[in-house]
Amino acid sequence: MRKSIIAAGATTAVVVVAMTGLAGPAAAAEKWTMPDVRGEILQSAINDVQSVTGDVELDLRFAPRSVNQEVYNYSNWAVCATSPSRGSEISQKTKRVYFSLRRLNEKC
Repeated sequence: MRKSIIAAGATTAVVVVAMTGLAGPAAAAEKWTMPDVRGEILQSAINDVQSVTGDVELDLRFAPRSVNQEVYNYSNWAVCATSPSRGSEISQKTKRVYFSLRRLNEKC
């Protein structure tokens, strides 16, 4: 009885390791294409980017164009440009997206 429990545990461990090994490379091979979010309110733009990348934690960076301010309220800013640009791949390594921003009452 004891040998069958140990054998069953070892088999389960091998199956879990094999499944994990297969899932890792498949997820890494996925490509994310940056959507066109120029002109959008920042919150909507972030939502659009996250809809492409899924549950991946992104490194989002904000650069207000004409003021030196922290960006807290995402609904008070609009997107002028992004890096990567629309249609380009979002880096699997850095998972970083830059947003060049303007206040809603300013022009890009």
